Amino acid sequence: MNELPMLKEYMARAEGPDLIKSVSPDGKYVKFKYSEHAIFNRHWDEVTLNARGHVFRVSDGACVLRPWSKFFNFQELFSADGEPTDIYRILSGIPGMEPKFSPDDPHVATDKLDGSLCIAGIVDDDLLVTTSGSFTAWQGTWAKDWLVNVGVHPHMETGFTYMFEIIANADLHPIRYDYEACVLTGIIETATGKEMPYDYLLQFADKAGIEVAQQVKLGSFAETRDYVRSLPANKEGLVITYLDSGFKLKLKGPEFLAVQRLFHGLSEKSLMEKFDTDSMRFPADVRKMVPEEFTELTEFMDMFERRYAEIYYSVLGFAMYCKMNDVEYASKEVYDRASYLFEECRPAIGVACSFARQCLRARTLGEMCMNTRTLGAGVADALVKDVLRKTKERT
Repeated sequence: MNELPMLKEYMARAEGPDLIKSVSPDGKYVKFKYSEHAIFNRHWDEVTLNARGHVFRVSDGACVLRPWSKFFNFQELFSADGEPTDIYRILSGIPGMEPKFSPDDPHVATDKLDGSLCIAGIVDDDLLVTTSGSFTAWQGTWAKDWLVNVGVHPHMETGFTYMFEIIANADLHPIRYDYEACVLTGIIETATGKEMPYDYLLQFADKAGIEVAQQVKLGSFAETRDYVRSLPANKEGLVITYLDSGFKLKLKGPEFLAVQRLFHGLSEKSLMEKFDTDSMRFPADVRKMVPEEFTELTEFMDMFERRYAEIYYSVLGFAMYCKMNDVEYASKEVYDRASYLFEECRPAIGVACSFARQCLRARTLGEMCMNTRTLGAGVADALVKDVLRKTKERT
């Protein structure tokens, strides 16, 4: 049995930036969802990982709807060269969340559909339906109407949480399907967190007359990854569930990810255009635009901020040294210094040299410091050009 944290622990965490609390319109239930702040700061622990739309009864603190705990994309757990990531190491230290699996351990693979998560169950003798983030989102209302109209809820048992993927034309996602439905993706025993086997899902779906996420039978993990790599753009990927440990992960196809990036208008160039040279950071709303599976874009933003600050402070400090010590001409010195630190970024070196000369022409130290805004814009532009050049070279 995998015990959840107590309701009071969720309420306390919801006072901070890592958890979003939502109360049902009648005030009887409260639910929690990890925030963008938790995602991008990797604030994963027993509470945030078990806040994927978990619903509690306010009166007694009991969990009444218990969807899957947070699970990650494969590339969030392992780097391109197969080394464990920070997220893998974080999970390894959390009881009940440890990634206890070897890739080739027995597992079940099912289609990863591109819709919205619906969480449903019979709670206090009534059908309760929510999305992962809200009691009142239109997707949840749509899903409840669909489940009632199709007659699914009479087949639901009290004490179980049912998860569906909402496929609705009005719910815009990169993949467009030629049908509308709530597709069954999982069933969990609410009290224990035990996930029911795939055969149980098939039996329920057959009784209720609905579709279930298709199982894909493959062999080794290498074969599974090859299968995902070969998927067309209208297939998102697979959800992998390891049978011995219950550990879950996602594998997404490169063709889908390319379409998803276009759908969200994401690229290194588009991100750099939103870089704030005053704070030397990407604004929080820009980081929120990037889905968590795009680890390469998150890493790019981290790298960009780091290199920008390194160039900025290194060149500014050296220029101040030149000014205070009456160095008349600093181009070569700055070039050598910048080359040593940033040998892969030639455009930024030119900006550094130009800025040093500009600082030397300043009449006062204050005037020189005011020129840092020029340096900021110049280095950002230079880094943009450098990344675009490298991208062109790779392609």
